[in-house]
Amino acid sequence: MGPDSLRAITIFLRVVERESFSAVAREMRVTQPSISRSIALLETMLGAKLLLRTTRKVTLTEAGRVFYERAKAPARELIELAQEIAGEVGMPKGIVRIAAPGALGRHLLLPILAEVTKALPGISIDLSLSDRRVDLLEENTDIALRVGQPELASLTVRTLGYSPQVIVASPIYLKDKAPVESRDGLAALDWIARKEAGRLLDLGMFPSPMTWRFAADDVETVFAAALRGLGVAILPLWLTRDALEQGLLQRLLSEVHIPGPPVVLCLPSGRQMPARVRAVAEALATQLQPCFSSRSAR
Repeated sequence: MGPDSLRAITIFLRVVERESFSAVAREMRVTQPSISRSIALLETMLGAKLLLRTTRKVTLTEAGRVFYERAKAPARELIELAQEIAGEVGMPKGIVRIAAPGALGRHLLLPILAEVTKALPGISIDLSLSDRRVDLLEENTDIALRVGQPELASLTVRTLGYSPQVIVASPIYLKDKAPVESRDGLAALDWIARKEAGRLLDLGMFPSPMTWRFAADDVETVFAAALRGLGVAILPLWLTRDALEQGLLQRLLSEVHIPGPPVVLCLPSGRQMPARVRAVAEALATQLQPCFSSRSAR
C-alpha cells in the first residue's frame, strides 16, 4: 500500500465521519476537488462506488459501508503508527480529538487549549462538547474529560482532582433575607436545583423538606439562574469563582466543604499512544490539575 492509498483511505474515513467533503477539506487544509480526487482514486482502486454525494449530504453505498466497517480499525492503526514515528523525530503533529462536558470545556478547557496550540504548532484540536458520555473507540476520540468516575475498563483513567461545590446566591436575592448561619437556615430559602438523569442532584446539602423554585439539567443554566436572583444553588467552585470575586454571587456557609466528584482524563487503553496525543494529554493534565482540589472533601 503506497502513501497515496493510505491518504485516500484516511480521507474516506473522515468524509464518512464528517458527512461532508468541504468540512474535511477545511480540516486538512486542502481544496475540495483534492478531496474528491482522493475518493475517486480509492473507488478506482477498489472497483466499486463507495459514496453517493448530493448537494446536501454524503451517504455510503453498501460497498462503502462494508469497506468503512472493515477498514476503519486497521487504517487508524497505520495512521497512528506513521504519526507516532513522525512525532519521535520531530515536533508532534496531527489532529487530536477531544471530548469534554459543555460547561467545563467552555470555562476551563478552551483557554488551556488555546495555549496548547501555541506551544505545539504542529497539532490541530478537534473539540467536541457534550454532557453525554462519548465512546472513545467508536467515535474516534483520543482524549475525554469526564466529571465522575467512568465505568468502562477499556479506558486508561488519570484523576486530575476533585470538583468542590459551593452554596451561592446573588446579592439581589439575599438582600431581604436573614443571614444564614447554619444549615438549618437553608430551609427558609428558595432553591435552584440541578438535575441529573431526571433526579435532583443535592450532594447531601439540600434541607428537608426543600423548596425549589427552578430546576434544570444544565449546570450553566443553574449558574445563570443564580446570577438572576432566582434563589440559592450548589455549583462547582471553578464555575463560580469569577462571579464570587466580582461580587455577583455570595457564598453561603463558606466553612462547609461539599464533597466534589472526581474530574478524570480518559484515554483508550490497550494501544500505543501517538506522540501527538501524549503531548496534549500531558499538557492538559499539568494545566488542569491546579483548577481542582486534591481531595474530595476536607
